[in-house]
Amino acid sequence: MTAVTTMIERNIKVFFRNRASVFFSLLSMLIIIMLYALFLGDLNVQSIQATTGDVEGIRWLVDTWIMAGILVVNSVTVSMGVFGIMVQDREEKRLQAFLVSPVSRGRIVLGYVLSAWIIGAIMTTITFLAAIAYIVAGGGEVPDAFTAARIFGLILLNVFSGTCFVFFLVNFARSSNALGAMATILGTMIGFVTGIYIPIGVLPEGVQTFTKLIPATHGTTLMRQVFTQAAADKVFAGAPQAVREAFFKEMGITMYWGGSPVPDWIMLLVLAGSGLLFLGLSVLVLRKKRD
Repeated sequence: MTAVTTMIERNIKVFFRNRASVFFSLLSMLIIIMLYALFLGDLNVQSIQATTGDVEGIRWLVDTWIMAGILVVNSVTVSMGVFGIMVQDREEKRLQAFLVSPVSRGRIVLGYVLSAWIIGAIMTTITFLAAIAYIVAGGGEVPDAFTAARIFGLILLNVFSGTCFVFFLVNFARSSNALGAMATILGTMIGFVTGIYIPIGVLPEGVQTFTKLIPATHGTTLMRQVFTQAAADKVFAGAPQAVREAFFKEMGITMYWGGSPVPDWIMLLVLAGSGLLFLGLSVLVLRKKRD
């Protein structure tokens, strides 16, 4: 494992040394925050007020809802930024040297993936702490220790799933320009599949079905269930259960398939299973590379 550890340390140093890479890996998150501050936040607040009236805790609920989505966005976009190192290695023929070295391709994959997972977890955890500060500044409350632990566990799982998916895609990026185009497309799409720009429940049925096939959607649903629970309990304390359920369905806090809610264990399995699937496919792709 010495070779893996060495590669992890090297990739982490290279990433944080390049401030531009760090910035652009967070760009999608910054765009979402800007849109939220300008108008998305107020629109969501008004939507809830139309249902529940001007009850206490609405801003807290909306803040936790958007921040949960941002954490999942980070789990994908930060990984894309980290894997820019691999594309650079390919362009400068370092990856070729790695592939012909005595180190197995499996360990090379492990080195890249673990470094991206570690960096993604660090950056997303920092984002989580910043999100808590923002929520408290807006009148919300700090999550209790159990809720924070659950959120951290979901961060690790979402980053794992996102990292493995992005790694599979990056295997087909032959240049930094190709990676940039890929990052632009993925950064745009992730805001839609996580239901940040438009709540999943108001999308056409066919589009909703498509988003449910994407692991990040499952990760966002799980994150929102945990992150918004305390705020939702406060906002919907005096409302009928049907009103709460309808709101959860529209805002993507509960996922439905065939008219029935999808159990948490299935969504957890989708995240873990998709990560392992794309990790295995990446190993197969690297084994076939000769250049």
